Amino acid sequence: MFIIYETNKPTRWEPAHNWACGIEALIHGGAGTGEDGQPSAYGLFSHRIALVGATNIIGTVGGIILLPLLTRSMSADHYGIWVQFVVTVTLFPFFVDFGLPVALVRFLAAEKRIERIREGFYSVLAVVLVAAGIASLVFALLAPQIASVLFGGREDVVRIVAMAAFFECVNIVLFNYLRAFQRIKLYSGFQILQTVLLLGLLAPVLLSGLGLIGAVSCFLITRIAIMLTLMGLVVRWLGLIRPRFSRMREFLDFGLPLVPMNLSNWALTSIDRYLIGLFLGVLWVGYYNPGYSLGTILLMIVTPLRFLLPAALSELYDKEMVRRVRTYLSYSLKYFLVLAIPGSVGLGILSKELLLILTTEEIAGEGYLVTPIIAGAMLLYGAQIIMSQVLILKKRTRIIGSVMVAAAIVNIGGNVIAIPLLGMIGAAYSTFVAFAFALVVTTYFAMVHLRFDIDTTAIAKTVLGTLLMLIIIYLMGLFDPFTGHLGTILRILTGIGVYGCSTFLLGTLSKDEYKFFKGLIRKPRKS
Repeated sequence: MFIIYETNKPTRWEPAHNWACGIEALIHGGAGTGEDGQPSAYGLFSHRIALVGATNIIGTVGGIILLPLLTRSMSADHYGIWVQFVVTVTLFPFFVDFGLPVALVRFLAAEKRIERIREGFYSVLAVVLVAAGIASLVFALLAPQIASVLFGGREDVVRIVAMAAFFECVNIVLFNYLRAFQRIKLYSGFQILQTVLLLGLLAPVLLSGLGLIGAVSCFLITRIAIMLTLMGLVVRWLGLIRPRFSRMREFLDFGLPLVPMNLSNWALTSIDRYLIGLFLGVLWVGYYNPGYSLGTILLMIVTPLRFLLPAALSELYDKEMVRRVRTYLSYSLKYFLVLAIPGSVGLGILSKELLLILTTEEIAGEGYLVTPIIAGAMLLYGAQIIMSQVLILKKRTRIIGSVMVAAAIVNIGGNVIAIPLLGMIGAAYSTFVAFAFALVVTTYFAMVHLRFDIDTTAIAKTVLGTLLMLIIIYLMGLFDPFTGHLGTILRILTGIGVYGCSTFLLGTLSKDEYKFFKGLIRKPRKS
């Protein structure tokens, strides 16, 4: 149901009525439905995790489809330029949004007054529009210099980067508006639409031989289409006002410390492509990125939590429901580790076979050693994301920023030293070390501010089940019937089955936790 504010109605707004009902039901506890017949917050929260998770899976599948489409339609060096294009577009918002989209979520999630919602949203949007416009113009004017350093001399690609980055910055504000008010179905729908639209445009363009310039043009068109549609919806809901920037100082006090954190996150996850390009050339970026991308599949497990936890925990914490906050954090960390530990091991042992399916023999032969290292790094990163939610909740964003800046420095320094010595594998090792540092330090500060249970027994059982899965997959790989693409698929399915059975037999999850995870695939009933 769309939420439309009409100017002749009272100025109280309930943008997330179902969520409010769920929070109220949570006071009574339980999963499924509360005593009043409304869905409990555990049920709603787990259902929303499932919805965002399904969206992320679709996005990941889209990326998997896109990978062979790109690598088999372009030369390795042109694919490397495509990677630099995407990395640069994702970098722009970290420079120009001043952390304001996250502040929008933190301060408007529980807001009921339409005037304050309008003022907050349009103030943030206006600031981001101006900053993104200036940054994009400067980037376009410097196209010759930037192209010679990072894009193999392709000035046309750099100018498209400037345009795509502007719309990317605006889209982040719009998506965070949906996130703030728990418009999860709509958010997920637009994320899926963005993936489908990009694939739908890219497939005929690449198959017709338009190559790199056709691919980046499709990316730009997709971002423009999403921005226009989302903006139309938000204007329909809120109307148009002239912002007064009355809360901008409060928003900036919260958001600005997140800028170094966001830049550091980008440096941790993306700067290695820049440095590989500088030291080794864009061809090696083309070799490195598929193995890296395969390892980051694990992030689809934590993305729903990263999306949902800030608004959910903020509302619970503001209602002084601290015990429930601890429960959410404990369950979220366990949910991630139970899936990510076997996932990282499986990706590592099958990396070469999977890359042969997804890319070319040339890329797989060079990049398969990257995947296990990056998969391990993403395991650490996912746990760090969950731990950092405590500091976001407590408004200790300066701590997060400091930790991530330090981790980024570790990563950059490691890359500068390791890439000339070890090649692109050095970049992967540097990423792993940096995320290990970030997790250790973030966990320390998180537990100081809000301690919650970490189920070490469940972790040990998860490791045991993963070892059993690893042995079975390895033994299957020794026999000829389990080689080739079909053999790889059979080994994956067998590994999932073995791990699932071991999780059940070892009692890794309790009865209450099974109810929580069951809610991931079954929508809570409504009265």
